[in-house]
Amino acid sequence: MRLYLAQNYHVVDWICPGFQALVATPTLLLTDDDIEHIGIATFIILVRTKSHIDLHRRACAVRAPPITHGDRCYGVEECEQEWQNAWWGEQGRPGVAITLLHPSLALPGKEIVKKLSTLKVGWKMDDNCRELTVAKVQSTGTSRYGPLMMEDEFVETAVAQLTRIYGC
Repeated sequence: MRLYLAQNYHVVDWICPGFQALVATPTLLLTDDDIEHIGIATFIILVRTKSHIDLHRRACAVRAPPITHGDRCYGVEECEQEWQNAWWGEQGRPGVAITLLHPSLALPGKEIVKKLSTLKVGWKMDDNCRELTVAKVQSTGTSRYGPLMMEDEFVETAVAQLTRIYGC
């Protein structure tokens, strides 16, 4: 409704929060009335944005960020394996990748970046390596163009398109 009102009454401040709410809503939950209210052009931008986000999440999930080894790392191979296990999950312990891919419980990249400091890894990974790796992912994750932050960029691009379309 906020996006509909923004479009019809040229309230630019409502476009972004209205569009973000639609991005967070599963597409299948949108009714025909919802789509009619936002209009076909907006719906197409919404579907394309959600598709970009979905593809990007899958790309981020399939490749764990590279590990950064500390000076005290004595088991590089074990360290690497523990990081992969933490990313993919193991033996009933879900990994980071599932939080990107889960159909109903997926977290946005920026939420994952926030939670990485509490990521549990196996005992074979050196604590210093874990801290360095998490810090590296968080430092690139907090930049606007970090891999896990690109979802925001997709939404910002769509909001700019909508702003131009509706002349706000």
